[in-house]
Amino acid sequence: MTVNNVQSVISTPISALFSILEQNNESIGFRKELYESWNEDVLSELYTYAKTELEDYYNQQISESISIKEALSDILSSYLTSKGETFAGHRLGNLVRQQIPAELRKVPFIHSELKIMGSVGQGNWATIPWIAIMDKRITETTRQGEYLVYLFAEDMKSVYLTFMQGVTIPVETKGKQVAYQYFKQKVQEIRDLLPLEGMVKDDAIYLTSGGLGQDYQVSTVAYYRYHLEHLPDDEQLIADLNNAVKNYNEYVNKVLNQNDEPEQIISFNYTISHLYAGQGILKYLHDQGSNAISIDELITNQGTVLLSGDDVKHPKERVRHLGRALQDLGLLSINENQFSLTDLGQKYANHFNENKWTLSDTQVRLVRDQLTNAEGQIPLAKSINKAIEICKELGSFTLDQFAPKFINALGMLQTWGEVTQKQRSIFMLNWLEILKFISKSGQQYTYTEWEETPLVDSLTVSERVATIKSFIASKGFMYPDHWIENFFLSLKAKPFVILAGVSGTGKTKLVKLFAEAVGATANNGQFSLIPVRPDWSDPSDLLGYKDLSGVFRPGKLTEVLVEASKPSNQHKPYFICLDEMNLARVEHYFSDLLSVLETQEWDNHRIVTTPLIHRDSLQNESDKQVYGNLHLPDNVYIVGTVNMDETTHPFSKKVLDRANTIEFNYIDLGQYCEANICNWLMFIVTISS
Repeated sequence: MTVNNVQSVISTPISALFSILEQNNESIGFRKELYESWNEDVLSELYTYAKTELEDYYNQQISESISIKEALSDILSSYLTSKGETFAGHRLGNLVRQQIPAELRKVPFIHSELKIMGSVGQGNWATIPWIAIMDKRITETTRQGEYLVYLFAEDMKSVYLTFMQGVTIPVETKGKQVAYQYFKQKVQEIRDLLPLEGMVKDDAIYLTSGGLGQDYQVSTVAYYRYHLEHLPDDEQLIADLNNAVKNYNEYVNKVLNQNDEPEQIISFNYTISHLYAGQGILKYLHDQGSNAISIDELITNQGTVLLSGDDVKHPKERVRHLGRALQDLGLLSINENQFSLTDLGQKYANHFNENKWTLSDTQVRLVRDQLTNAEGQIPLAKSINKAIEICKELGSFTLDQFAPKFINALGMLQTWGEVTQKQRSIFMLNWLEILKFISKSGQQYTYTEWEETPLVDSLTVSERVATIKSFIASKGFMYPDHWIENFFLSLKAKPFVILAGVSGTGKTKLVKLFAEAVGATANNGQFSLIPVRPDWSDPSDLLGYKDLSGVFRPGKLTEVLVEASKPSNQHKPYFICLDEMNLARVEHYFSDLLSVLETQEWDNHRIVTTPLIHRDSLQNESDKQVYGNLHLPDNVYIVGTVNMDETTHPFSKKVLDRANTIEFNYIDLGQYCEANICNWLMFIVTISS
């Protein structure tokens, strides 16, 4: 590429990607033929990545600008003094009228219909300066209508972010008594209409002792109060503003649509990821007992409560959002920022897996029952029931077959674009797959009638062992009496077993045949043979490592543990055979496993361990979700085969203490079917003759 070409590409970076992107006057996106060739997982990953990048970009823009906290603090600290100075051209006037509104317009959730303006008075200093956010479709003046506004108290000790009504014109036209009655009635209507979570809903807003102060009190719907000495940081201020704007937007939409036809109620606002991400909140509430927990306590423990831990940028807004989703699902009750479990939530929280970020079969059943029996209550239930009907009708289908029928049922075929239609269809299919209404193989979906997997083996121990022995014999292999019984009991007692003996005695074969006898094969991924190399010196060879870019590269053992930890696999046995495991020093490469094996304990009907890979040790969010706090599930069995000769290393007492050991030093050829031996000898004699 020439210098001119490089300069051209740098000046117009989109041209460098012309083979995969297309652009028009209004948008830019992937070429249609590429988009349609990608499966749902790729599309979902790209969608999530784009949202994350946009959020980071907007946060960066905010961080490079003036601080909202510092601007509010400046006004509160200097306004009273400034009132004794010349009004015209004062810096506070510029700050309130120009700088702060310009800063707020940069925030991503401030859309084009919102008008932002501020005032410190007209010709003279105002008693109560303000910065208002108005939707131009319902009002463009603070003298009437509904809007959001920052109001500074006359004594400058506090500032309020309020959802309020304009008072001037109603008082002038109706008279104060009638206007006050109108304000009170309107306040109650709006409070009943909107969630207003996190905002104070009373009239205890004290701005001034004069009549204007009473006007503000009676017309305020909800508010946040910030004291000069306890102003929150920018992150919290933006999160509070975001919540206020969401409520305001919802109100405006209801006002604009109140004379239209009733909107289609078959829709949904939450994806299955909201339920996964809300698991931490439900588990924390369950662990703390039956008392309600404040949102502040949940945020204080965000490392435990939130899936992304301490990395969440706006924890209060995230908890509120997840709380609303869990409330819609009937698992949570929220009252004045106090979170508590419902009766259904209590039942749900009694059945967590050892990994709380996954759903147990019982939790799946409870959510299924709640949604399928909630007809006429919530939009999510209606949309899921409609989607189930479509899946039943189709039987076996692809995304392209499901999407048009589903979007048409939502009444959005003419409203949503092709990309949105496909994305919403994928989100719904994810719901149905996790809730086990459908199964997926490649690009094909199939409607299924799901039944919970029984928690116990339908066979007795004696029957199961007899079945295993019969299977092994059918494959032409024989082991001395009681070896299979010993192996079975060793695995049941400890998930780590060592088979020791000379080469050729059938150690590795026993592991493979035993696994196959209980349904674990290499083909279905439940049996894995991992040959140990002599140069293994630390756990990274088994568990994985972080590369130079910070991305986690999982080892074979980690891949198996991730698969075995999935809720749909928790009742399937997974066997890992470490072949010739003492070619390297076991104490070195197996040290993390040895430590974790000592932490096994009984919890909620399952055996659990401490994490093998701690979430805090990972950098990427995607790695944290897949591998964070990965532990050793109780459906994984690790078997090591060892030879004791000059090429191997001896075991320490630490290793032997963690494992059950079976020695293969005795081979009984006489147990092989004598009839088969006779037939073989007769065949040889016949050939010789």
